[in-house]
Amino acid sequence: MQLRFLPSGTSLDIQVADDGSRAYTDAIYEGEFIDASNELSCVVTCDALFNFTRKPKHGDYVKVSFYRDADILQFESRINKISEDPLGHKQRFTLTVITSIQKSSRRKEQRIHVSLPITLHPLRAQVVSTGYLLKGISLDISTSGLCVLSNEKMTAESGTLFLAEIGLPRGDVARLNARYLRTSETPQLVQFSYEHVFLFDANADPEMIKEFVFSLFELRLRGLL
Repeated sequence: MQLRFLPSGTSLDIQVADDGSRAYTDAIYEGEFIDASNELSCVVTCDALFNFTRKPKHGDYVKVSFYRDADILQFESRINKISEDPLGHKQRFTLTVITSIQKSSRRKEQRIHVSLPITLHPLRAQVVSTGYLLKGISLDISTSGLCVLSNEKMTAESGTLFLAEIGLPRGDVARLNARYLRTSETPQLVQFSYEHVFLFDANADPEMIKEFVFSLFELRLRGLL
């Protein structure tokens, strides 16, 4: 696979390494391929809706993944230039490619930044209570838990067990048990007032949760999410 043959608009997952290192964080951001002038340079966009933990800068290492012919492929690069994308609230990276394109293995731990509708129902003795307690959208989902953005204030105590219903494409719904951890206000966001953090239930099958998170990764790289 050569970069110059990758179609413009291809969905990407982007990881930015910690400052000055090649130690990549577990946070995965949504991106899009723009073009490649040759095999050593390409331009991509990265969704800036969810702010990076640390603002990317010139010289940072970036790992780019994409889906092609039933395989997940990836390459490493370094940021040569950062600019605002003229078509939306995104950052545009000009990348210098430093490795060949290789098949990706599944991640042991990953956090995917994705906006999906979430409905949370309190669980009592593993029985769903009538009605819902809270609705919102996901900020990110990982193998350890999820963050939910909402305008609804949490009234439950920390440690309360919930059934989280996660809306997926084509009307599918994933259902996972999660324990409420904490809430913080989000004055930096116009649309939402609160960020609620949940940890997946320790009694849940960890392999099942890993498969679910990886399925989100695959859906987005296929352009279905």
